[in-house]
Amino acid sequence: MVHEEVFKEPQYRIYRAPSCSWASFYSTIINVLRIFLPVLIIFSTHGLWKKYDVYREVPRIEFEGRHVIWATTKTSSSFVASSFAVLNVASDDVRTTFISYFLVDDPSKKLQKLTIALRIHTGNDTLDLLNFQYFVNFKLDYNLVINAELLLTDCIHLTIPTSEAQITALLDVDQSQPFRGDENFELIDETRIDIDHYQPNAILERAMEQPIGLKLSRKSQVLLPTSQQSDYFKLSLNILIGEMEFKYKTNFWQLIKWAWIQYFAVYYVINHLLNSISSFLFSNHVFYTVDSANKL
Repeated sequence: MVHEEVFKEPQYRIYRAPSCSWASFYSTIINVLRIFLPVLIIFSTHGLWKKYDVYREVPRIEFEGRHVIWATTKTSSSFVASSFAVLNVASDDVRTTFISYFLVDDPSKKLQKLTIALRIHTGNDTLDLLNFQYFVNFKLDYNLVINAELLLTDCIHLTIPTSEAQITALLDVDQSQPFRGDENFELIDETRIDIDHYQPNAILERAMEQPIGLKLSRKSQVLLPTSQQSDYFKLSLNILIGEMEFKYKTNFWQLIKWAWIQYFAVYYVINHLLNSISSFLFSNHVFYTVDSANKL
């Protein structure tokens, strides 16, 4: 007569041993390894804690016309032009500047375009080197709230007599340290009246100490030669602002969310391996035990 399966149920086998026995000692060691071996493995691979993470966001850029211009001429003289009265009063040779700017949003491409047009009175001087420093308000609010006054700076070498320079570039960030939470950064304190606070070199040093800075990437520069005598030098800066990547320090709950997944992934493998070893040892009576079978 042919039999067919009509019902099934699992069974498990229980092994009992005195508390002072090799079987109990072995069971204790296995349980300790079952818990701590996954932690040891994850730590040895430097992967338990995800202390830092990255995210992407399009920053909000605001420019209010604050700037410092430092330039040298072909005759090796130098001058300063700025929007700060303290620096202008203290400088020996100050030139007037005219600046205009506007920001255009393009939601379809997730881009912003910032255009800054600057005119500097040069008189009869021919420029040799020009360094511009623009102070930009940089804001993030997607993952962290960041309000920062950052420095946008570059240096232009004018190898030929030039009346106008046109620069087109993509705005990028240079982050040396991860954000540790909501932060605020400031470069210029306009309540101060000491000249050292406004010096271009001092501003650069403070900008270098900030955990994040701005840089111009994919830069294209065009120098227009002087066609006729002009008392002004024009600098046009066209900046495209897109999505950027930022690094930040994860909080406690993000650490836990990352850690428990790794722990249980390794724990599952270790637990299966130790159970297989224990099943072989106890089923072959390597240790003295009393066993019985029960329904699960």
